[in-house]
Amino acid sequence: MTTYKISNIKAKAQRTGWGQDYIDDCRALATEWGDIEATFTEEALDEIRSTWNENGKPAKTKSAPCKTCGGL
Repeated sequence: MTTYKISNIKAKAQRTGWGQDYIDDCRALATEWGDIEATFTEEALDEIRSTWNENGKPAKTKSAPCKTCGGL
């Protein structure tokens, strides 16, 4: 279990541009969400990291093949 301050989660959402979607995802995956801190399991953190990448956009869940290569 890992604990993060809510203010840090909100700051990251604002800094990266992910906004309320990121906060809502974190809230949904937290085992505890209080006024000051949120607690996450390692599995929840892995889910958040796989969903949200570091370049400021949600990670793609599906990739479509390009029209010319057919996915090769």
